[in-house]
Amino acid sequence: MLLLFCRWDNQQIRLSTRQKVIVKTWDAKKQLCITSKEKYPARINQISKKTNAFLEQLSSKLIEFYEENYSGSMSMEKAKTSIKRMIDDLVEKDKEKEEKKKATPMRFFEEYIGTVVNHQDKYSKLTPSVL
Repeated sequence: MLLLFCRWDNQQIRLSTRQKVIVKTWDAKKQLCITSKEKYPARINQISKKTNAFLEQLSSKLIEFYEENYSGSMSMEKAKTSIKRMIDDLVEKDKEKEEKKKATPMRFFEEYIGTVVNHQDKYSKLTPSVL
């Protein structure tokens, strides 16, 4: 489990990122997972890439949050709550992406039929009807 450590008003904030990492892939210096076709199988590389993408998004959002809010007026507890909400939002977005990937055949065809019907309606208005 990866933990996030940061400081706010000289106080440490410690939160779980809710990301699991395969220990042998972790690069402590870069603070990211190593991906290597030579060293690891595709499944491990896939997990590492997903973890790295999450960490890069989190890092970007944390920098933005810090730049917008670190004026000394926000308490450490409020900052901690905001950062936790940020992590929760990113985790939820990842779950939604995974759910979309797990589309059942029935859901796939329902979405496909809906798309086809919408396109037919759109194009039937553009072309003149022939009787």
